[in-house]
Amino acid sequence: MEKYQRYFHYRNFPRSRAFFAANAWTDKDNDKEYAVIFGGIHYNVTLSEFAPFGDIWLYSAGKKQWTLVTPVSTVTPGLRIAPNVAIYKNDMYVFGGLLATFQIANDLWKFNLETKVWTQLIADGVAGSPGPRYLSSFRLDKEEKNIILMGGNIPVAASGAQDGQTWSYSIQTGNWTRLADMNRGRIHNAAEVIDGKFITAFGDAEHQGNDTGCRTPEASAGQSPINEVQSLNLNTNVWSVLNVTGGPGPLKRVMSARVGNRMYVTGGYNYVCPGGPETVGNAVWNTGLYSVKLG
Repeated sequence: MEKYQRYFHYRNFPRSRAFFAANAWTDKDNDKEYAVIFGGIHYNVTLSEFAPFGDIWLYSAGKKQWTLVTPVSTVTPGLRIAPNVAIYKNDMYVFGGLLATFQIANDLWKFNLETKVWTQLIADGVAGSPGPRYLSSFRLDKEEKNIILMGGNIPVAASGAQDGQTWSYSIQTGNWTRLADMNRGRIHNAAEVIDGKFITAFGDAEHQGNDTGCRTPEASAGQSPINEVQSLNLNTNVWSVLNVTGGPGPLKRVMSARVGNRMYVTGGYNYVCPGGPETVGNAVWNTGLYSVKLG
């Protein structure tokens, strides 16, 4: 019975993982709502367990069950860690991510959730695309049929650095357009699009000057959670800092969702090092749920 339970669990639920992409999809024909996850990795600190994924799972809100989606196409993006995913109608768009070889990609794929077919839209390394990156914000501007890409980890000397670039992908033309850069790159942030504005909050920010951040006990880059909300006007292509009060303070690795005209943020943590920059600190976890009106 014990072996059967493990097998049943593995076949009917996604395996535990981190750095996966997630989004929501409404089947327009059957009017059913699903949560969609793609990729990710299961690992431990020593990497003696290391299992990247390239699978797609649907969670039915109505039936309260998971379903593994099997593509019918033979060509796929393969295994992806921290890919960037947005969904428009029945298509899931996937940009870049970290490969199982730890190379960083900048290709663009589309997966039709009804036909189960993968299509490569732009190959890796093609000029005119955003550079290789993962952990980016990738949000749909439904009204304009564009997908906004902001930030992410980019390759720097076998490690990574937070980027501040912003790009727009036109679903209609299939082209990328470079928008205004942020004043400071970031990852692990909240982000949503509403009324022609791309809005981002919190995140792990690019280090500037003496701001080298706290250190974790393991070898890692500095930790620099921020408490900042910025908005990019997609019509004027101008960034502005929003004065938002009453929030939880600096956070990184947050999760966000838009409901109506509000952005809800939960999870994440601040990182505090009493000894100052470059010393080992401790995570202070956020257990609250916060929202801010976007428009």
